[in-house]
Amino acid sequence: MTVAETYRRMWVAEEAGRPHRATHRRDTIVAGAPGGCPRHNPQLASVDPAALRGTRRAHRRVGGRGTENPTPSLALRLALHSAEHLLAAGRIHGSKLCKLTSVTPTLADVIAVLDRLYDPAWAESWDAVGLVTGDPDQPVRRILFAVDPMRAVVDEAISGEYDLLVTHHPLLLRGVNSVAATTPKGRVVHDLIRSGTALHVCHTNADNANPGVSDALAAAVGLQDTRPLKPLVSNPELGGGRIGTLTAPEPLKDFARRVAENLPSTEHGVRVSGDPSRMIETVAVVGGAGDSEFDRVRAAGVDAYVTADLRHHPATEARAYDEGPALVDVAHWASEWPWLRDAERLLVKGLAEQGSTVDTHVSTLRTDAWNLRL
Repeated sequence: MTVAETYRRMWVAEEAGRPHRATHRRDTIVAGAPGGCPRHNPQLASVDPAALRGTRRAHRRVGGRGTENPTPSLALRLALHSAEHLLAAGRIHGSKLCKLTSVTPTLADVIAVLDRLYDPAWAESWDAVGLVTGDPDQPVRRILFAVDPMRAVVDEAISGEYDLLVTHHPLLLRGVNSVAATTPKGRVVHDLIRSGTALHVCHTNADNANPGVSDALAAAVGLQDTRPLKPLVSNPELGGGRIGTLTAPEPLKDFARRVAENLPSTEHGVRVSGDPSRMIETVAVVGGAGDSEFDRVRAAGVDAYVTADLRHHPATEARAYDEGPALVDVAHWASEWPWLRDAERLLVKGLAEQGSTVDTHVSTLRTDAWNLRL
């Protein structure tokens, strides 16, 4: 269906005395479906605004309401005029027109999409993923993505009037006996509930997804032809970590610089262990703490390993093998932050496919634990 046809339907609905919003819902004329905005329906990016001009000319040729050729209302004619110019300028998304042609999802709708992307069944047995606070029936218009549900991030979500905060790390990983506001986490829970802000966690289920956390890290450092480092038995296409190759070999020093330039800056920086002139072509990556995967990385025969939280003893033991990989150690938060953009993009796409639109934002608050390096 073309954009012109979409607005023709609006005109026909108006002629019959049916409200436009009901028509949108009945005919699925929503953002992400025909008649939506280019952000939620990329096919609209190539729409010729002349199609809308033709529709407006056709509307001008008809007579007044109650005659053989009823005239669309001023509101509809203005909508057509606005659509023409917004399409020409590529600014449908975020406009009143985008909101006019959208359906607000419930929290349950959003979680359904997230669970398809990051199935809770893929989470490790010790993990705590899923909905922490929130009413499944509440509407969700604005979503904030962040790595950690820390106080500063929760404050950002509340002050920004976000309906949902999606984080990678759990707020309550281990069992608790109380969420009284006398503790930092208890206060966070109280504030989230009081403000009506839902919290949803995608942790190791996002680590094991495809695409998941390590796919985003692999893409950030320039890897291609990736495969899981630790495939799931139930589905070898899923699993933690990724192994891939660079488009061309390069010295370790240059590769480490590439990593530093393409991940968020932190006080931790990028630490390197290995001959700076060693040529790097095959690389393993694990978003988050990765020194438990040294045996798999060494068995894979890669040239370098990019991960976070490398401890002294596991790292020195890994470097004791002459054929072992060079090590590139980054901040935990920095290694997982690239996934937020992927999660945002995939969620918006998934909601658009079912006819819903939300405003989304990725938090840039640096929640790495270290804030000073001397």
